[in-house]
Amino acid sequence: TTVSARWFTSVLHAHTDTCVRAATLAIPALVMQSGADTLTDPAKTRSWAEAAPAHLVEYVEWEGLYHEMFNEPEKEFVFERVEQWIQERLAG
Repeated sequence: TTVSARWFTSVLHAHTDTCVRAATLAIPALVMQSGADTLTDPAKTRSWAEAAPAHLVEYVEWEGLYHEMFNEPEKEFVFERVEQWIQERLAG
């Protein structure tokens, strides 16, 4: 896959902006990262989640799963975790 220079610089800018503003998150978020992801950096996702307000962010790292966690053989566990998170929000 090839990307344009403009796309690449736009993604870098968006990434930097998102990291800088992590502490300003104002809504609940379930942040899930595949631990064996080779397209994104799990450490950077974890770092962002740690910089966001702890009471709003729930971070889940799926060890051994790759980039498309919803298409992995273990996808049922991933879907169950999303459903649980949504149910917790609706109950509260």
